Amino acid sequence: MDNKYENIVPWNGANDTGRDVRLKLERNFSRVAANFFELADKDAELEDWINAIVEELKNFLRKDRPDATEYLLKLLGGAWFGEFVDNQNRLIFYGNMVGYVKDSTAVVDEMFQTDELSRYLARMNLAPQWEEGVFDRLTAGEVPGEELGQPQKGCRIWQLRKDVDVTMRFIGYEDLVKKFGEPDADNYTQVFDGDLGTNDLERIYAICRDSPPPGYQGYRMALSDVVELYDASGSEFYYCDRVGFRPIQFNQSQEQTECIEMTM
Repeated sequence: MDNKYENIVPWNGANDTGRDVRLKLERNFSRVAANFFELADKDAELEDWINAIVEELKNFLRKDRPDATEYLLKLLGGAWFGEFVDNQNRLIFYGNMVGYVKDSTAVVDEMFQTDELSRYLARMNLAPQWEEGVFDRLTAGEVPGEELGQPQKGCRIWQLRKDVDVTMRFIGYEDLVKKFGEPDADNYTQVFDGDLGTNDLERIYAICRDSPPPGYQGYRMALSDVVELYDASGSEFYYCDRVGFRPIQFNQSQEQTECIEMTM
């Protein structure tokens, strides 16, 4: 197939003249026509290739018999299954969050106890543990990575005040300590105080970054922010680092403490 076409230089009195342009166009279109004829001759051969590929694909991903693969399978168009385990270890059964997987055990709400689900868990080599109220707790937002039924702590988000050194913002913990010392509560202001339905720091980060809750008055969560988890026994503080969170001491001033107490 000849794809070498002649370049036409715009006429300016010194380059291609009108006659040159016409001749080059004729030769170029002749090559285009020849290429189309060559492709037409190959149509039958191309069709044979496609049919061979289709027949070969029939040896994979069967719907009429059990199938398996030892390799990674990527479904570009998406897929739907009657039951599966999602990326938070929640067990989904026909669209319902019926339980969660912990080690080799499936903790499942007892109202979904059926022979079909039991057979599925057996195929997954999961031992069923039927419990009451699992479905309600999962739909309420509790995270399987935490002990279900564990009392949720309150959550406060602290962000640097607008008048602090700009180079203190959005940096990792080690850089902060090297340049400014440990995080100083006096440099921070509270932008949220409430219940996010989880004690998991990564989940808290995702919530405050992607869809901040009502009452959230700061920018979306980022480096240098501080998460406070608290209950009647006290508070724990975590610095939002480049990777994950770093437990820190975060001694608050008397004024900050009094302000928090007034809002409780």
